[in-house]
Amino acid sequence: MNLWKMELIHLFRSWRGWTLFGVFILASVLSIVIGVFIERANDHFSYAEALDIYMVSSIVGTLLFVGIVVSSLAFDSDKDSSIFLRTRFPLKQILLTKLLIYFPLSEILFFMGFAVTLIVGLIIFDTADSLSLSWFLWGTFLQWLSGLFYVSLMLFTSSIFRGSVASVLITLAVLIGIPLI
Repeated sequence: MNLWKMELIHLFRSWRGWTLFGVFILASVLSIVIGVFIERANDHFSYAEALDIYMVSSIVGTLLFVGIVVSSLAFDSDKDSSIFLRTRFPLKQILLTKLLIYFPLSEILFFMGFAVTLIVGLIIFDTADSLSLSWFLWGTFLQWLSGLFYVSLMLFTSSIFRGSVASVLITLAVLIGIPLI
């Protein structure tokens, strides 16, 4: 069994992958349902507002992604897993595999929820204002840039602390604390 297959099996046979999937789908459904209620109350709700609600709701999914990846990167806290992985694979390959599975998966799930919200919002809600392609591409670029920042921060905190709890708490403290400052 190679490292890629083992990591994907570990991701989707445990609660991690399905919880991440469920949170982004829940954020999409939640933005549509809230939009339906607001439209019934005000008689005007655009799909852009539904996308705004999705962006706010998906913050929970992003924080969950950070927690899952940081705990996965702190594999030294589990002695049996650490011995198994380090005797069979070099450390660089272990970290690269984990990052190349979790980061694209999170981005795919985010944009899948975004696309579902966009398509359903275009069908259900007001489409008087058009979607600007240039702003959409800028938003996509900034989403990927923030994802790369998250990855570098997660690698940094996982390299400092051996335990997964300390790594997750410090990473979340930095991610939540920087905007508050």
